[in-house]
Amino acid sequence: MLDGFTIRGGRAEGPEDPAGYYSHGGGLCCVTAQPIVRGCTFRDNQAMYGGAIGTAYSAPTITDCIIAENAAQYGGGVASGSDYPELVLRNCLIVGNTASASGAGVFADASATVAITNCTFTENQAPSGDAVSCNAFSSVALHNCIVWDRGGE
Repeated sequence: MLDGFTIRGGRAEGPEDPAGYYSHGGGLCCVTAQPIVRGCTFRDNQAMYGGAIGTAYSAPTITDCIIAENAAQYGGGVASGSDYPELVLRNCLIVGNTASASGAGVFADASATVAITNCTFTENQAPSGDAVSCNAFSSVALHNCIVWDRGGE
């Protein structure tokens, strides 16, 4: 469990590894893991995929966190890929993140399943999917969320 930490200024910029994960998750990269992340702040992190948090073949539960001012090509705040059980975001503030391609708040790729409950999305910006973006094979469910101020998709 990761509880109560601030993760700031992380960069996932390493050379491409054979599996492709060195450019995932500027603040936290989850590969074949099921972490519980609670009460944390992810701010000013960068990656190609998942500025704050990038996941692959993982099922993290992220609760009561602030995901703010992170940047990526895909998923400025959070990016999830693969058909592993589910990424869960609960009671989080996702604010001021940017993506140069898609999904400034959350990006779901490659058969990912994402459940988002009681979260607020605001001031996130991307050419496609200011708040949330997903490809044709992924599944995203928003329950009791607030999406406003350039969080229109």
